[in-house]
Amino acid sequence: TPRERGARWLLAGTGLLWIAVVAIFVLAWVNFNAEAASPSLALRVGRVLPYVALVGTVGTVVATVLAWRDGYWSLPVRLHYSLVVTAAILVAWQLYLLRVVPL
Repeated sequence: TPRERGARWLLAGTGLLWIAVVAIFVLAWVNFNAEAASPSLALRVGRVLPYVALVGTVGTVVATVLAWRDGYWSLPVRLHYSLVVTAAILVAWQLYLLRVVPL
């Protein structure tokens, strides 16, 4: 159904956003002196991406609840989806603890 496909696309997009956020901040950390002197466009975009990824993460949590309630997919697929959403939540939490994503 369209809701099931939408849930999968939302999770894929959110996962890619979190990967991009981590990659941008690792590269900024490696080139710390240059980024401190003059922040690159990637770093400026990287300061906004975590908030977009947080919105996506909240959306995937809602989609997970709907998937379990409405019986989307098979049990192994729902478990996989739930584990990936849990990983996204853990990434968000870790980046919050590291003060990359201040709330």
